[in-house]
Amino acid sequence: MAFGAPFPGGGPVRGEFLGIAAGTSATLNFGAEESDRALVVIAGGVTAGNFNICTVAGQVATRLASDNNADSASAIWVISVPSGTSGTITVSATSTLSLCMIAAYAIYGCHSPTTPQATANGGFSASFNTLPGSFVIGGTYAIFAGGVSWSGLNGDATLTQSGLITEILAVASEQYLAAQSPLRISNNLSNTPSGVAAVWSP
Repeated sequence: MAFGAPFPGGGPVRGEFLGIAAGTSATLNFGAEESDRALVVIAGGVTAGNFNICTVAGQVATRLASDNNADSASAIWVISVPSGTSGTITVSATSTLSLCMIAAYAIYGCHSPTTPQATANGGFSASFNTLPGSFVIGGTYAIFAGGVSWSGLNGDATLTQSGLITEILAVASEQYLAAQSPLRISNNLSNTPSGVAAVWSP
């Protein structure tokens, strides 16, 4: 899309990676305060169940998708948080949870942040048809087996934790000014990966 071309909501969705941390609770910077700011949380962990609840500064976020592949679990949530510069994010699951990791993003410019396109896929791969000015976030949790490479997204961070096994949470994102039909995203994690992704449009 040419620079200056119109977007469905008046401007493209912007995103900012906020950080990644080990544990079921993490205190992170929330990014710049804006009236249309929303926070996106991705978590991964070892559990026989599924991730269910995420709170951001004490408020319950909307779960968009969750996945479990041979006890490697992941989930993605979103919540509107227009004010506050930092706070605590917590996640929980329906069964005992270990080797948990949390990553967070701030997104701006989306008029309906709690209703994006979202998917969960143990592959991990996903395909979306996106509008101009969309912002895409994805994450994969898997048994660690080397470096991570992404297709369709730019890797933002990885974190590993070790117990009886070593697990990795890898997260990535990208802003697409032009429509994508389709946008295909994937990575090379192949040892019991679980993955989630979502697309926010203007």
